[in-house]
Amino acid sequence: MRKAAIIATIIASIIFLYTTNIFLNDPIAGSKKDGIHVFNFFMWFTIPIILWVITYFSAPKTKSLEKSDNFDNLKNESHLSHLEFNNSSNIDKKESSNLNYMLLALISGALSGFGCYLYASVYQELTVIDYSGFIPPSAMFISCFMGCILASAGHALFVKLLPKIGDIIFGFLFAIITFASILGVFKSTLPDNDDESFFYLIYGFAIPMHFFPIVVWNTIKPIFIRK
Repeated sequence: MRKAAIIATIIASIIFLYTTNIFLNDPIAGSKKDGIHVFNFFMWFTIPIILWVITYFSAPKTKSLEKSDNFDNLKNESHLSHLEFNNSSNIDKKESSNLNYMLLALISGALSGFGCYLYASVYQELTVIDYSGFIPPSAMFISCFMGCILASAGHALFVKLLPKIGDIIFGFLFAIITFASILGVFKSTLPDNDDESFFYLIYGFAIPMHFFPIVVWNTIKPIFIRK
């Protein structure tokens, strides 16, 4: 099931990026209809998400049964078998940890991207200004996914190298990087616009979305990563 989930995720990612590019750039098939990118995302990633959820909830039961069987067999086996059981148990824990980090990255990326899209839609409706030329919806989803994937990989690395303080150090680094990313908004070249208020309101549009990945990632992290 895990292999099927990985393959489905890779295929869905390729198709999603390709179709998003068509919606944004193709003069014939392109579309700027509200919600088209959210619909496109869930259309391709619904099956991978379902597969990952099934994998996540089915894996612990299987592993617990395997461990109990191995434990019963160890009663009548030699010391070598006991060592093999410990090795298999460590492998199971490692695989479960990798799966949890992968699920954390995918789900937090999807939720933060969806949150950014909702915020952008409400903000544009309230200010009556179109900011899609400055930050397209596809960029929101891709940035959130990349941020959450890098966060999950970074956390796993820090915890492995520094078991006692890795989580604390990573938390500070994640926050610093998030705040530092705001500087990119101020240094970016703004598009031409006849409405003078655009140049003031654009910062209220772009800056808050930088905090969606870190907020969502830290909110759901305890569900998947437990000490």
